[in-house]
Amino acid sequence: GGAAGAGRMAFSDFLAADAAFGLFGMGGSFSSGMPPLTPAQSGFIALPNGASSLSGFNGSMAFDLEFQPIGGKNASVILFGGPLLQFMNLTMTSPYKLYRISDGAIFPGYTDQLTMSGALGGMQAGIQGGFMLGDVKIAPFLMMTSISGTITLTDDPGVSGNSGSALTATVPTQTSTSMGADFIYVPWGLSVGSMLQQMSHAGSSTDDVKTFIFQVGWHFGNADQQGEGEQHAARKRDGTLYRPRI
Repeated sequence: GGAAGAGRMAFSDFLAADAAFGLFGMGGSFSSGMPPLTPAQSGFIALPNGASSLSGFNGSMAFDLEFQPIGGKNASVILFGGPLLQFMNLTMTSPYKLYRISDGAIFPGYTDQLTMSGALGGMQAGIQGGFMLGDVKIAPFLMMTSISGTITLTDDPGVSGNSGSALTATVPTQTSTSMGADFIYVPWGLSVGSMLQQMSHAGSSTDDVKTFIFQVGWHFGNADQQGEGEQHAARKRDGTLYRPRI
């Protein structure tokens, strides 16, 4: 399970900022178990001795500055861009036993801990339009994202005198292009949207990955209570400054 949220603040009729975050935890087990990746001890073979457990979390944060060169009750255009960050940490704990090759003796009671952690950072930028048709707003958008970072894998077999091993790998730059549209019924704050995302990896000869996303959402705000002024509150109510989080 986890949690996610997004918020925005309008500084004027032309300038605003928004932020979004998400944090999700996970857990599970593997009945087959897993021996250490690092050789536990010379002259021994490590064998699984029970189920492995997995736990961890992953999260993301993004911040954008928005500029609205065209704004009105029935039509608007928003340009946006800013940094984004993704991070994760996963730990697998696996009980195992040692089999001594010389005489076949078994030594149980060992636990291996395998951890994978990483952080990716980059930038995103795009454009979104908004067109009112009665109480329905149509909001097409185009966004480009570029992100890269590092992943570190560490293995601790839990044996005295064995410090384990660690490996750090660079994640090459990944670029993605997202396009789609939201259809927003403004009185209810209800939106139905779809998005096509195409992702490519720098230096990779493999085919790009394409993903289609369909979503239903509900948008709410309290512009009047925040004292932003009746003009800004009215523009938020009719959707002219709204940009969906994608």
